[in-house]
Amino acid sequence: MSKTVRLNGKLVLADLYAIKNQHNKSVKILDEIENEIGEDDYPRELQQVHKFRAKSNLSLGAYKAAALDFQQSAILTDSINSEERQKLESEMQTKYSTLQKEQEIEKLTLEQQLKDLRLSQQRTGLWLVSGILALLSFLFYRLFKQKSKIEKQNTIIAKSAQEKDILLREIHHRVKNNLQVVSSLLGI
Repeated sequence: MSKTVRLNGKLVLADLYAIKNQHNKSVKILDEIENEIGEDDYPRELQQVHKFRAKSNLSLGAYKAAALDFQQSAILTDSINSEERQKLESEMQTKYSTLQKEQEIEKLTLEQQLKDLRLSQQRTGLWLVSGILALLSFLFYRLFKQKSKIEKQNTIIAKSAQEKDILLREIHHRVKNNLQVVSSLLGI
């Protein structure tokens, strides 16, 4: 059986004696409990001891002892409330810190997702621009090739036209010579 359970059992017994107006027995049990607690860490039980003993001493007419016990009970109550308040504040601070850190993590996660999305969009844009540049390069290459081919064909056509012009002049010259020969023969 734990010490806390045993102490609480004795406190109930002391309270029952006080209810039956057997205050001397109640005070005796409460003194035993206080001696048993000693320097141990049982502030709630000790506070109850002082509270119950103050009531019993008040009923017995020991006003000075009752006042001291009420004072000790109040001090212990304040101490217990202060500890509970500190624990509660500590828990709340921990919860707040945890919540802040979770929000910070969520914020950083969202920022990372945004960066990833932007990077993905930049990559897509880069691939698109690269594709367009490749297509334009291919089209310029084909245009250049066509222009080169057309220039070669124009050169060939110009050369052919020049040769035909020379041949036409030669034919013209020969026809003229032949007509002069026929004219001379007719003249003879």
